[in-house]
Amino acid sequence: MKKRHLLAGVFALFALSAWSADQFGKIREVRDVVLEQDSYPEPHVIEHMAGGGFVVAGRFEAENSAWATGLDESGAVRWRYLMAPPNQNVKQIYPYFTGVAASQDGGVLLCGMANLGTIEKPDVNALLVKLDSEGKLLKQLYIRPPQLEYEYGRTVYLDRCVPWGNGAALIGRLSRTDFRGGKSVSHWIISASSDGGVLWQKLIPSMGGGDAAQVRPMPDGGLFIFDTEAIRVDAKGDLQARFRTAGRLRLIEPADVQSDPQLLDCYGGDSRGRLIRLTADLHIAEQRTIVFPDGYVCGPPQYVKQTYSLADGSLVLFGYHYKKGVRMPGIVKWPSRQLVPQASTYPVGNAPWFNAAAPTNKPGVYVTVRVTGAAMPLPVKLEHSAHVTFFDMN
Repeated sequence: MKKRHLLAGVFALFALSAWSADQFGKIREVRDVVLEQDSYPEPHVIEHMAGGGFVVAGRFEAENSAWATGLDESGAVRWRYLMAPPNQNVKQIYPYFTGVAASQDGGVLLCGMANLGTIEKPDVNALLVKLDSEGKLLKQLYIRPPQLEYEYGRTVYLDRCVPWGNGAALIGRLSRTDFRGGKSVSHWIISASSDGGVLWQKLIPSMGGGDAAQVRPMPDGGLFIFDTEAIRVDAKGDLQARFRTAGRLRLIEPADVQSDPQLLDCYGGDSRGRLIRLTADLHIAEQRTIVFPDGYVCGPPQYVKQTYSLADGSLVLFGYHYKKGVRMPGIVKWPSRQLVPQASTYPVGNAPWFNAAAPTNKPGVYVTVRVTGAAMPLPVKLEHSAHVTFFDMN
């Protein structure tokens, strides 16, 4: 009886995959590459490099290390970099990389977090690593936030880094307590040079917090930053505007860098499908609702590189689909000026979601990264591996 239920469950998964492919042929898998075999890394981000190829970054639990891998345009591995914790006797969740930024000299800037203390007495700081184009280490920095008067304790998050100016912007969040019992939350902005040095850092009091920060460079040289509130800063990191809204939204990564900021409410609840377009000074220019196929949502909040706009105005989400206790990677595309979305699941290998996605050098073609072998309600031993998969959304 158990075997019959097992086979029925497996057949149901593959039947769903076949139905999706027949029903929505415009979401097409181009190529799948096994990035890490028989291992269970946690990729946080994948980015296309200005000189060609991609970099995937996150954490490699088996090695107790932060992890990054350089790929060529086809997804083949060019180099692999692991960074061990400062105290190798301490098993912990640090260090790990949360962002990748291409530098002007063809190298790579990696950002993330590292614990310079112990599990009992943590001392978590931002991490900045500079690699050359071949993945060789050039510089490594630990960055402490400015200390406030009467500070008693702090919690640090370094969420993302993006190319900015002649270097990169590192974006994080800081929660503090003082000896008088007061608490404060701040946006943390670090300006880095292309060689991996720190130019300046600033704290901006936050009215939000809680979710990983999302960031987009703006045409005027400033930054748009969103966690549970949106702020806009100029090229010096000074606050220009602020916007708050209910719900957990995702920043849409635009095909047109001149476009206004857009946010998508892609989680569950009555507000799911809400699409907000903001003006340059962060007022609502347009707000509408788009149809979400049943069961499709964004992935967990730490995986923020999942929503994109295409050159024709279409939107695409690389998240997951949830049905009858099973999560699997799911893609939704909302064609421009059409109300009916296209959707597809990708259950092969049993990955619960797409960890991240990025545009390639071909319009409408995206690269994704996912990890297979997650637990599922079937008594099957599945192989743990990381996959890079290319999809054509045209």
